[in-house]
Parts: sequence; C-alpha cells; structure tokens
Amino acid sequence: MGYTVPYNNLHECNPTMYSRCVNGTDDSCRKRFASAAVVSLCGPLRDLPAFSWTPSLQEEEYAQPPAIVAPSEETEVDHPVHAITVLRHPVERVWSMYRFKTKFCYKCKSLTEVYEIIDNGGAETEFGPYPQVCAGQLENHMTRNLIQHSMNGLVDDVVQQAIDDIKSFFTIIGLTEDMNSTRIMAGEVFPWLAETYEGSSTTCALTHANKSPQNNRCGPGGTHMELPSHPSEEEAELIRIHNELDMKVYHAAERQHRLQKAALGLEDP
Repeated sequence: MGYTVPYNNLHECNPTMYSRCVNGTDDSCRKRFASAAVVSLCGPLRDLPAFSWTPSLQEEEYAQPPAIVAPSEETEVDHPVHAITVLRHPVERVWSMYRFKTKFCYKCKSLTEVYEIIDNGGAETEFGPYPQVCAGQLENHMTRNLIQHSMNGLVDDVVQQAIDDIKSFFTIIGLTEDMNSTRIMAGEVFPWLAETYEGSSTTCALTHANKSPQNNRCGPGGTHMELPSHPSEEEAELIRIHNELDMKVYHAAERQHRLQKAALGLEDP
C-alpha cells in the first residue's frame, strides 16, 4: 500500500515565487504550507513565521531546544516538526554558485571582477534581474539564512545568533563534505529518510542535483567556458574575505556535526 506525504518546497533562488509566498500574495502557496507535513525551505529562518511554522517553547523557556510547529485549525501548537539542514563549506558553496550562474547572474565575468563590482556598489545595476539573489549568495549567505532575526548588530552578536540557532533549532546538522554520515544520521533519527526501510523493497539513495551546466554559454559564440571544480587560491581567499561570518558559523557547524555523530555512535566513513 502506498502513502503520499503532504509536501511543499520553496526556494529563494526563485525570488518572484518566494516573495509572493512570504508576502501572502500567493494564497495557494500559503495553503500548501498549511497542509504540509514535510517542507523543504531554501530561505531565511526568519521567514518561517509567515507560514506559522515557528519555534514553540512549550516548556520553561530554553529548557529544551525549540521545535518548529505546523499550523493547526484546532490548536495554536500542533505536533512538533524537527528541522534538518545540510551546510557546505563557504568557499565551495560560493564557487558552486558562481559556476552554476556564471552567465545568468554574473554576465560571464571572473569571480575577481564580480567581487570588485560588489565592493564598488555596482551589484544593483550589474547583476540583474535579481541582484539580491546573485550578489547576496556571495556574501555571508549562510549566516543570513540561519538567523531568526535581523542581520543588523555587532558582527560577534550576529555570528553568535547563528551559532545558537544551529545548536537549538536543528535536530540534525549535515555537511556536504561528510554526506555519507549525514545520510546515515538522517536515517537513524528519521527512519523514513533511510536508504532502505524494513518491510519495503524500495531503495531511496541520495542523488546529485543542481550540477553545473555543461554549457554556460560564456565561451566564444555561446560555447562553454571551462571552469575548474575548485577556485584558485586567490579566488578562495577572496571568498573567505567576503564570507568572514560564514567561515565562523561553518566551523561551529562542523563541531556540532561531530558531536551529533558521536551521540549516534557513528564512525568516520
């Protein structure tokens, strides 16, 4: 007998749809969130209250990690829903974004040129039609999405807020560089996310999505401009400089990931 789990997803890389859903102008999107049991969200945690998926402290404040709760017509607090996030090293994440949107976002410019434009305040005119996505993905994007409040404030306070949310908001912290362990952890905590499930012949292996395009159309005559899998050291240093907050937050996420692995009795693959 088959089962269908009510599911919804929303990604900020589709800024038009994302904005309509968050702002409430797309009622169908809100309704899908209201009925969903599982949600995949690529966006800031601070947008969750728009869908009534908000942390709920049912016990004494901070006595235990807050859970996300789905909206209910009967009660203000329904069954808690726990969150998983999978993070990527900031250098690799930014380089992947650059390779994925070399033409659409960055007009076939080198990453060095892109950062020069950002530093000189030219992102709004150079990276259309969605500069907030194209430029925003290259500077502390991880920190911006992990905090439940504003990015305004002292740098140390913003970083600490993101680290606190990593520790209290998420049930599992996964890392792409340790994807095998992340997969096993998810299956241990949430059995229906395991690759195999007792009593079922179905196998659900993780696949690699969002690969860089085979033709980015940045070469002569619209051909492919070859880009390496990893940035040069000069490019990597530029990424680190422009993602100082993300580097600190990611190191904290690595520590949390190791602690969770140890708690589940997992060894390094």
